Amino acid sequence: MAAGLLYLLASTTSISLAGMETRSPAVDAAIRALISGDREKLVSLFRYFEGAISPNEVKRDRQVVGVYFDLLKEHFGRPERLEPTQTTAPGFVNIYIESATPDLWRNSDCVFRAYAFRTGFADKRRRYPAEVVFDVCFDRANHAWLRKVDVHLSNPDEETVRRAQLFFRRFRQEVDKVSGPRT
Repeated sequence: MAAGLLYLLASTTSISLAGMETRSPAVDAAIRALISGDREKLVSLFRYFEGAISPNEVKRDRQVVGVYFDLLKEHFGRPERLEPTQTTAPGFVNIYIESATPDLWRNSDCVFRAYAFRTGFADKRRRYPAEVVFDVCFDRANHAWLRKVDVHLSNPDEETVRRAQLFFRRFRQEVDKVSGPRT
């Protein structure tokens, strides 16, 4: 499966990134879409390797990426303002979506750059401190696409971990509906 490479990960390692002085228009569009909850815009910003995989696989991958953002909003709300950061918190639960398999990315002509932002996701119940890391592909023609979006739920408590596990189970169920059950 090319999309839906989502992992629930508890980490104690912070990430350090290069300077944030220059941002990609793709990142700015992703930030606006994430804050406003514009699922279709977010889905459109990813690269799906049309031509390298079948149209049905592209369609499925786009659906799975959309499901990820629907469930993220349902389980954690939407992020507030995103502020650039050069490091992430050392303790976090990571849930991410990547639009293609590692082999497709490895064999692409992309140069990758990561952009990290501190934020908080908020729903009716509470606020979840987080970082969002956008991994962007720049090709030789200087097109920019999202490769992956990581959401690090910072310093998670039991409730945050429980909600992330619920998110993951629901995500797997929805992916199975789109793709058919895993064997």
